[in-house]
Amino acid sequence: TSNMQNRKRQTNNLSGAPGVYWDSKRERWIAAIHARGVRYHLGSFKDFVVATEKYAAAKKHLHISDTRSTAT
Repeated sequence: TSNMQNRKRQTNNLSGAPGVYWDSKRERWIAAIHARGVRYHLGSFKDFVVATEKYAAAKKHLHISDTRSTAT
């Protein structure tokens, strides 16, 4: 799972940001992240910057949790 976080941006990712994509039906930015085999929906946002910040915060939070759980 940690290797998935290090992948390059997919060629079909038009937003340019990992974990953020445009939902043209709802006209909102969607933020989502995969961790431990689970896809977490982080929300839908009118503002692209807010969506990318939400993804960055979730990535940081999940990384800290992973570190603590493997430290024992």
